[in-house]
Amino acid sequence: MGPCDPDRQACHFTHDFGAAEVKAGEEISDLCYSWTVGNPSELLVNSTEQNNDGAYHHSNWFFVPETSFVRPDGQFPCSAIHFDEVTAALLGGVLLAQSTQAEKEEQRFAPGAVVRVPANARIIGSVHLLNASPTDRKTGLRLTMHTLPPDQVTVPLTPFRLTYYDLRLPPMRRTEVGGACDLRAPYEKRIGEPFRMHLYFVLPHYHQLGRRFHLQLL
Repeated sequence: MGPCDPDRQACHFTHDFGAAEVKAGEEISDLCYSWTVGNPSELLVNSTEQNNDGAYHHSNWFFVPETSFVRPDGQFPCSAIHFDEVTAALLGGVLLAQSTQAEKEEQRFAPGAVVRVPANARIIGSVHLLNASPTDRKTGLRLTMHTLPPDQVTVPLTPFRLTYYDLRLPPMRRTEVGGACDLRAPYEKRIGEPFRMHLYFVLPHYHQLGRRFHLQLL
């Protein structure tokens, strides 16, 4: 963890996941990266940065108990630990979703807003590599969490994901699609309290041909 005490001051924790080799024209989708943080107390993460050297099509990052998806830290096939993103989100939560092909990125919340990473956490990423170049390459990725001390936290955040599965795009056309999700009814039925959502951060998963994203919370 290092000398910084996250219970008393703002800290940052960085991990280098090492180099991956991607052959010319190769695509690798069954790849997981793991980092056992070794944090004795909860981390209150206000921003997360990812920096990579290219060929990272996208990656989704989660925090889980270090007793889950156990494997020595590093890179390995996700299938080797039976990893899936929904299970990871339910066991812990979502830390960061890398924008498509973004080499440098920071997910920063409003002052005082944090994602809570419990003590004894493992950070695990589902990684999709794509080398569209005609030459082999080595590439690496670094992840940094910036935390706040408890006395600076005003908003504990809860992450969630919405997915539009029935997306159909005819070739050589400009297509507009939309949908609506009734979150209020199932929330109030299950929780028994009024639905009062405050939205702090949105990250669309977009590819190069995407032109517009419009979101309303009603």
